[in-house]
Amino acid sequence: MQDFIIVPEQYSYTNTTKPYVSIELKKPNLENYQGLELGKNKKQIEAEFEYCDFIILTDCVTWMFLKKDEPVKDEKVVGVGKVEVQKKS
Repeated sequence: MQDFIIVPEQYSYTNTTKPYVSIELKKPNLENYQGLELGKNKKQIEAEFEYCDFIILTDCVTWMFLKKDEPVKDEKVVGVGKVEVQKKS
């Protein structure tokens, strides 16, 4: 699936700026849904934090909201709507 970034209005290919958020989309196996597994994507997510402070990891069934400098845990989120929201300090 295609990933997305949310960027400031002045962003362009010649004037790149840090994205507000990166949305990482994964294709779910709806025939045998086992939940969104962060462990399978951990290294990719950690690499994306080099460019963005906030990442939304989703398979369009389950959503995880991740924040840079907070530990990325090996966990599995099962079920619709089970989300960890990071509160603004």
